[in-house]
Amino acid sequence: MVLSVPVVHNLMSPRQEMNTSFEAFRRVNTYGAFGSITKERTEVILEGTSESAITALTKWQEYEFKCKPGDIARRPCVITPYHHRLDWLMWFAAFQRYHDNPWFISMVAKLLEGDVAVRGLMARDPFNSTAPPRYIRAQHFHYSYADVTTPGAPIWQRRFLKPYMPAVSLAMLKDFRESNRLLTRIPKDSPREPSKESTGRPIKVWNMEVENLGVPIASLSVVACIFLLRLFRKDLDGYYESTQACMKHRSEGSSETDDCVGACSHEKTE
Repeated sequence: MVLSVPVVHNLMSPRQEMNTSFEAFRRVNTYGAFGSITKERTEVILEGTSESAITALTKWQEYEFKCKPGDIARRPCVITPYHHRLDWLMWFAAFQRYHDNPWFISMVAKLLEGDVAVRGLMARDPFNSTAPPRYIRAQHFHYSYADVTTPGAPIWQRRFLKPYMPAVSLAMLKDFRESNRLLTRIPKDSPREPSKESTGRPIKVWNMEVENLGVPIASLSVVACIFLLRLFRKDLDGYYESTQACMKHRSEGSSETDDCVGACSHEKTE
């Protein structure tokens, strides 16, 4: 309980420290991607159309993701303990530009191809029972909770901000995918074997080195680790005892606390 006091204090602080240890042996610490999040929510909405030409009268149909806000009438989902990674990435994409995220453009291309795996990541695909769309675009919206006290009112209210990605076709994305070596559709009758270009040299070298280690070298490595642990055991025991003494002085409010803290800091430096 005593060791958890600084952790709880940090948790309640307006300026949290993330990924920080509060004790010498890291028995109490904090972990997290970030200590705060944005106060406003913007969303990227994907829309597709089967029309051959884009005009001001083109009818667009929205894709619905499994968890992230989209349809203003749908309630927020319960994600625990499952992590909807694609929806999470779409939230980050709303802070950035589409050409900063090759995965986003690759996802759009897969939807234009009608890829079964990618379409399966959607809660609603408006082209599920028809041919894939000819064009897909992305729009940027600002989302906020609506007044739910009114019967029949939607859960969300949204406001259009600006176009996020212009309407693109599969042919328009061909050069981009080839220049970034993004995956394209593989015919069913083609062998699914990795090409020489897709097999990285570092992976080959690593596999070769691991295979050539052999039992003698591995055994020597284990012996060396045991020797080093025994060599430093005495120093580690002494450090543990001095740390416990410092913690005891702090809890008792001893007048030697400052000297003790200085000694502990000196030991850490050394």
